[in-house]
Amino acid sequence: MGRRSQKNQAPFIKQFTISSLMVFVLLVASACNFGPFGHGGSISWVDFIHINGTEYTKIYSAVISDEEFIGEKIGEVKFKVDGNVANPNYRIKDGDAAFHEKGTELFAVEGHHHLLAVPTDHEVNGYQLYMAKGVRGYDWRFTGRSFGEGIEGGNL
Repeated sequence: MGRRSQKNQAPFIKQFTISSLMVFVLLVASACNFGPFGHGGSISWVDFIHINGTEYTKIYSAVISDEEFIGEKIGEVKFKVDGNVANPNYRIKDGDAAFHEKGTELFAVEGHHHLLAVPTDHEVNGYQLYMAKGVRGYDWRFTGRSFGEGIEGGNL
């Protein structure tokens, strides 16, 4: 009887092992948002705006507090990617922004073509500044009447 019980248990153990392995693989795949359960999970976006063929990233330690230095409107955000895009293969398009809502106005900064100004409620009379991607060593601590009375910030 001992041999017969072991023989009858062998298919059950084999089936249990295969089933357990499949459940484990599915759990790991779903935890990674990989395979049939997702496109790669959530994306942590850098605060960017892509407008007129140029990508700008936010300067976190500077704002423009004097509207005198705000130039002409150069466009508007067409699409907010955060919360709307989960595909890591998404290609950024003109008018896309990480965190700004559709319709947010974008402005040039007088005399500084590589800067972009975006109105914000988070600063008193302020505009957030964004710098064109690839610009290095630009000193945006301005003093004097030429530009800097309206900018507060430091060196990148």
